[in-house]
Amino acid sequence: MASYQVRQRDPLFDQDTQAVLERRGKELVGALLVLAGVLAAMMLFSYTPEDPSWMAASDEPVQNWLGRIGAGIASPLFVIIGHGAWLLPAALLAWGVRLITHHGEERLVSRMIFFPIAVATAAVYAALLVPGAQWGQAFGLGGHFGDMIAGSLLGIVPVSGSIGLKLFSLVLAGVMLAISCYVLGFTKPELRAITRFMWLGTVAVYVGIMNLLGRGASASVNGARLAAERSRERRAAAMERAAELAAWEEQQVMEDDHYYAPEVEAPPARGSFLSRIRRPAEPEYDAYSPTPELFEMEPDWENMPQEAPSDDRIRARISQAVQNRKVAAAAHDYAPAPEPYLAHDLPEMMEEPEPPPAPPSVLAAVAKRLARPQRAAQAAPEPRPEP
Repeated sequence: MASYQVRQRDPLFDQDTQAVLERRGKELVGALLVLAGVLAAMMLFSYTPEDPSWMAASDEPVQNWLGRIGAGIASPLFVIIGHGAWLLPAALLAWGVRLITHHGEERLVSRMIFFPIAVATAAVYAALLVPGAQWGQAFGLGGHFGDMIAGSLLGIVPVSGSIGLKLFSLVLAGVMLAISCYVLGFTKPELRAITRFMWLGTVAVYVGIMNLLGRGASASVNGARLAAERSRERRAAAMERAAELAAWEEQQVMEDDHYYAPEVEAPPARGSFLSRIRRPAEPEYDAYSPTPELFEMEPDWENMPQEAPSDDRIRARISQAVQNRKVAAAAHDYAPAPEPYLAHDLPEMMEEPEPPPAPPSVLAAVAKRLARPQRAAQAAPEPRPEP
């Protein structure tokens, strides 16, 4: 029988493209696993026994963050395996991050085979713990499965109950931690790096705390030193002010001696030929009394004229004066001529009083002062030759 060679088709994508698509597919799966792990953590964290589920009916509103679906999934998990269910979101988050970062993704299948054993171990260990007051369930923290396995193992241990419980809890804690690390894909180098990171982080935190305490102590010492310096400066300033105040008060107590220099008379000036002519002596002026020209006269407030009358009052007076003048003129036209008076009948004429002197002014005083020597010179008698 003849055989025909069939020509093979070229692949749709080359090897590089296939590798890129495979990597992006794993990253997408890892992102979905991280999202599922976050939702599972929210579902378990918001679990409440009063929520309606497969084993409980209630008319109260659902308190689970994922609604009735979350309450329906969380209730069986807590009833069966208790707090061992927290290993589910931990595995989803761990393997999701590994797929995204492409670190240890090849160990996914070989490690996840032992995931049920890790969950059972976690449930048994949780059943050995003492539940708190908020638990409020008839079973322990490990659910019904954890209580059953823990009770069976405690019955096998050939020691007393309290000691056996403590030893079994310690051993089971180590076993649970080892199986959980194995299921989550950790290796010895990774665990060693994590341990080193935690140790160095603890040391760094301790050093940071000590540095902060040292800085706080140094700041406190500096603050105390500055406060002491400011206190000394304030005391010195207060003492200086007190000394200045005492000196000022001492100066205020001292009295002035009112010392004046003696008055010295000026030597008589040598007379000239014209000084022999006698003229009246000028009046002496007091050097300490001010002249009338240098100060302002105080007004006489008692004899001040009254306020000017209003415009209506002035018009009324003007009209009254005009009316009186018209009446006087009409009476003068019809009055008889007056009889002549005799000389002896006339009374003695009295001199009219002189008008009051005008208030002195600066110009009048200066003019009077200048005119005084001229009058004295005119009044002086002419010298006569003696026989």
